[in-house]
Amino acid sequence: MSVEHVRALIAEAGTDLGSAGVRDLLLSIADTVGAPPRAVTGPGPDLTWQLGERGLTIRVSNFRNKLRLWLDEFDWQETDDERYRAFQYAMSIDELPYLWSVPVAGGSAWGPGNPVAANWSDFFACFDACMNKLPRELQFIPQAWLPRGPVVSSRWNIEGREFVSVQISLSAEGVDLYAHRPDGTELDVHVPADRLGRDDVDIPAILAALTATGEYRELEFFENEIAVEGVYPCGVVAGSSEYGPADLGPGEKPPATQTFDEVRALLARTGGEPSEPAASEPAVPAPSAPESAAPEPVVPASAPAFAPPAAEPVATPPVATPSSAPAPPTESARKPFWRRRPKESPVAYVATLPAAHAVELGAQLVVNNHDSPAVLAAWGVQLDDRGRGALQLGLVHCVPTSGGYKAVVDLMPQGREINDPTGAAAYGRELAAGFSARFGVPSAIAGIDSNGARAWKVGAAGLAVVTTPKRVALATVADGDWLLSSLP
Repeated sequence: MSVEHVRALIAEAGTDLGSAGVRDLLLSIADTVGAPPRAVTGPGPDLTWQLGERGLTIRVSNFRNKLRLWLDEFDWQETDDERYRAFQYAMSIDELPYLWSVPVAGGSAWGPGNPVAANWSDFFACFDACMNKLPRELQFIPQAWLPRGPVVSSRWNIEGREFVSVQISLSAEGVDLYAHRPDGTELDVHVPADRLGRDDVDIPAILAALTATGEYRELEFFENEIAVEGVYPCGVVAGSSEYGPADLGPGEKPPATQTFDEVRALLARTGGEPSEPAASEPAVPAPSAPESAAPEPVVPASAPAFAPPAAEPVATPPVATPSSAPAPPTESARKPFWRRRPKESPVAYVATLPAAHAVELGAQLVVNNHDSPAVLAAWGVQLDDRGRGALQLGLVHCVPTSGGYKAVVDLMPQGREINDPTGAAAYGRELAAGFSARFGVPSAIAGIDSNGARAWKVGAAGLAVVTTPKRVALATVADGDWLLSSLP
C-alpha cells in the first residue's frame, strides 16, 4: 500500500460526496491501508492511521454543503510529541489539537488535559463543537467503527429556578436531553442531528437558560458516561479548590439562551416536541460490573528482580470517620443532585502510595526504563492491550516509545475531590526531596510547588514529578533530553 493509492481513491471520488459516499470511501481506504484508523477526532472529523513511522490523517471537509476528503501525511513520533505537549501545557481551549476522540483500532495516545472552560465564552466555544456538531460529524463515520447507542451521556448540576440537574446523551442520531425538577418530574426532548446548531436548537444555550441568574458558576459539570475517550476536555466543578467564584466569569452573561418554550417552537416545524411524563423515580445509574480478582503478577524471567519496598505495606486511602462522613441518603421521591455539593470542611489529601514507595517506584521505572512493564507488573499493575492499568486507586499508562517506554502514574486519582491543595503540594515536595536524595538536584524546574514540575535526567532516561491543585503524578520517559526540553 502507498499513500498515492489512497490519494487516487480520494481524487476518483470527487468533491461532491454525500454522507453515505463518505462512509463508503472511508471503508475503501481502510481496505487499501489494511486496517481501520486508530481513532476519529474532532471537530473535523479527522481519521488517523499509523503506518510504521509515518502517520496518515484524512479529514472530512464540508464546504458549501459539498463533502470531500483531504489527506495529510506526517511523521508519527514528531506529531505525537507535539500533541503531548499541547495537551499537557495548553492554556486555552483553542490550543488543543482536538476536543473529542472516538477510539477505533487503538485509540488516541493523548487526550484532553489542562484547559478548563472557566467562563461562558470558553463554554460555548467548546461545547458547540462537542454537543451541537458532534452528532452530525458522527454520521460520516462507518457504523462498524462506532459504539452502539450514545457515545456519551453528560450529567450536570444546575442552580436554576425550575430544574436541578440535566443529562444529555449524544449519538449520531442527535441529542436526548433530560431536565429534572426537585419533585422528581422531568422534561425530556429529542433533537435530531440536523436540527442542532447555533442558528437552530442550541444545546449550550439551553443549558445557559436553565441557570437561575445566568451566572456561569450555576452550571456545574458532574461526569460523563462515555463510550468515547475524552469527548469533553473541560468543565468546572463548582466549589473546586482550584477555581473560586472570581475565576468563573463573575458578572458575565451567556452569549445566548434558549428556553424550552423556544425549543418547542423550533421543533414544531418538524413535529418534534419535548414531552413531560408524570413524576417518576429518579434514574439510577446501572451498577458497574464487579471487578474480577487480578491474577498474581509474574515478572518475566529475563527481567531484573524488581520488588516493592518492604518497609511498610502500601497504605490504602483512609475511610472517613463518622464525624466527617456525610449522612447516608434517605428514600425520597425528590430528584437529587447528581452528587452532593462539596463539603465546607477540607478533605485531607490522600495519596495513592506513601511518598517513600512512590519514590522507589519512580526510581525503578527510570533506571530500568526499557523494562517498565515488568517493573509495573512487580508492583501489581496489570496493563491492558493499550498500556493502561491501575495501582491502588491511581491510573497508570505505559506505552512503548523509541528506545524504551513512557510511563505515567497518577499518585492521586484524577477527578477525585481535593479540597486540600496544601497537602497535595506537600506530598509533591516529599517526592521531589526523595528523588533529589537519589539523583541530585532537579535538572529542570517549571512552575511552583502547587502547580508545576520537577524533572531529573537519569542516564539517558528522564523522570518528572508533576503537581497541580487537582493531581500529583510521576512520569518517566526513555529520552531524558526531550523531557527536560518539554518543560516550559
